[in-house]
Amino acid sequence: MAIYKRGDTYWYKFMWNGRRIRESAKTGNPKTARQIESARKTELAKGEVGIKDRPPAPTLEEFSDRFLRWIETEKAAKPKTFQFYKDCVKQLLRFERFRPVLLDQIDEGLIADYIKRRTGETRRYALRKKDGRYELGDTFRPVAVASVNRELATLRRVLNVARLWKVIVTVPVIKLLPGEQTHERVLSHSEESQYLAAAPLLLRQFATIMLDTGMRPEEVCRLKWEHVHLDPVNDARFGYLHNPHGKTKYAKRNLSLTGRVQSLLSMRHEAAGKPASGWVFSSHDRPARHVPYSTID
Repeated sequence: MAIYKRGDTYWYKFMWNGRRIRESAKTGNPKTARQIESARKTELAKGEVGIKDRPPAPTLEEFSDRFLRWIETEKAAKPKTFQFYKDCVKQLLRFERFRPVLLDQIDEGLIADYIKRRTGETRRYALRKKDGRYELGDTFRPVAVASVNRELATLRRVLNVARLWKVIVTVPVIKLLPGEQTHERVLSHSEESQYLAAAPLLLRQFATIMLDTGMRPEEVCRLKWEHVHLDPVNDARFGYLHNPHGKTKYAKRNLSLTGRVQSLLSMRHEAAGKPASGWVFSSHDRPARHVPYSTID
C-alpha cells in the first residue's frame, strides 16, 4: 500500500533507487494524497536527469528592488546613471497593473496598455527661475515621447537582466515609440563668438575646449595635466589630450588640440607653475579636487 493514514493525515511511502521515501502528504483526502505521491516521484525522476523545476517568477515590484541594488553596485562610479534607473523604475511602478504582475506575465498587451496610459498623461512645467530656483507654473503639456521611451528602455533592461539571471525564460518585444524629438543643433560661428565674448573667463575656457575637442563638460572638469600633451607628435601642428574614461566605453580617446586650445592650456600651465600632474581646473577652496561643473558661470 503506497499511502496510509496516521491520525487524520495521509502519508506515502515507496522505494526509490534502494532508499525508502516516507513523507507526509499533509492532507486527509486519499485522492489528493495519491496525486502528491505521484508528483513527488516525478520530482525525483526529473532530478536524476538534471531537470529542475523553475521557482515562480517574482513580481516586477519585487525584482525591481534586486535590480536597483545591482545597478547601484554596477554603476557605483556613476551615481547619475543609478538615479536615472531609479526614477524610471519608480515611474513604471506608478502603473497599478505593473506592481503585482509576475515578470513572466508581462507581455506586449500589458506594455501597450502602459504606453496608452502614459502618453495620455500631462506634466506640469516650470516657467521661470526665481532666486536661483525654478517655480512651477500653470502650463500642462503631454508627457514627451522621449520620457516614455526611456521608461520602456528601462523595462526592457530589467527584463533582459531577469532573463540573464535565469529568473524568466523569455522577454516580450518592447519597441520604442517613434516621433522622439532630438535637441541637436549646429552652432553658427557668429553665435559662438557672441557666446564666448559674453561668458566669464572660466566658462569661456570650458566652452572653448568643448567646442574645439568635443569633450563633455564632466570630461573637462576631470582633465589632468598628466593627460595634457602640449608638444606636437610626429607631423601634428599642435599637441593632444588623452581622455582616460567617460560616459561610455568609447570615451577613452586621444583628442587633437587646436591653436586656441593649445594657447589656453599653455597659459594655464605657465600660471600654475608647469605642474606635471594634478587637475587642470582645480577647485579654489579644495585644490586636491577638480572644480565642480555646477559652479562654472
